[in-house]
Amino acid sequence: MQLNTADTAAWTSVIGNIKNFQKIWPGKVEIEVVVHGKALNFLVADKTHLKNDIESLAQSGIVFSACENTMNKYNITKAMLLNTAKTVPSGVAELVLKQEAGWGYLKAGL
Repeated sequence: MQLNTADTAAWTSVIGNIKNFQKIWPGKVEIEVVVHGKALNFLVADKTHLKNDIESLAQSGIVFSACENTMNKYNITKAMLLNTAKTVPSGVAELVLKQEAGWGYLKAGL
């Protein structure tokens, strides 16, 4: 899933979409949420309103990846992210690599 909007309603929608996937295909779907651009605060500990949901989903195997390019642009360090957040060098490159590996693609938004 790609998340690159500052719209917090879209952030909440991402959480709902993931939970719906888990209901339909319990234990059978690998999900990585690639967060970049203006959505980065979704994974910043003191800026997200979805900390508990993100951490709970991460415990169930969902991967939340922050784009290091975006982190550098906005001066966000790994220490500022939620403990469960991973990082990738480039969010868009991560999306391309996943698609080349056969992953499905879903752009998050409203």
